[in-house]
Amino acid sequence: MVICVAGRIELGGREAIAAVLFMILVLVLVALAQAGFFSPVVIGSVITATVLLVFVGYGLVKYGVISREALPLWYFFTIGLILVFYGAILRGVMPLIISSNTLEEAGLISSLIYVSILTGIIAVIAILYVLARRRIIPLRL
Repeated sequence: MVICVAGRIELGGREAIAAVLFMILVLVLVALAQAGFFSPVVIGSVITATVLLVFVGYGLVKYGVISREALPLWYFFTIGLILVFYGAILRGVMPLIISSNTLEEAGLISSLIYVSILTGIIAVIAILYVLARRRIIPLRL
């Protein structure tokens, strides 16, 4: 099954099913946010940070920094970092990056931003190290 939309975008059956399920999930989340179960800013930040951290993990696999089998450990590592930063923010050890309705919301969003920046820096350094070890890029100190 191939779906062509706006030019030459092709999706197989698996991708089309995933896209439809994602749209259903978004509609459910919007309905729950409108009903007041959670803040749309928090859920949007969590989803965005999760996708970003997944992309960083796949980048680390692509460049050979970690193996595909170690990818779940990367996810546990990032979740652990989010919890550490969240706890540090709620205790007042680290500053908030943004302000929000509640301290918990601001703390969660701030911890997601801190972890996204930190893991991005870790990933860039690790990828540059691997490329330098393989002599793909010159290492000059």
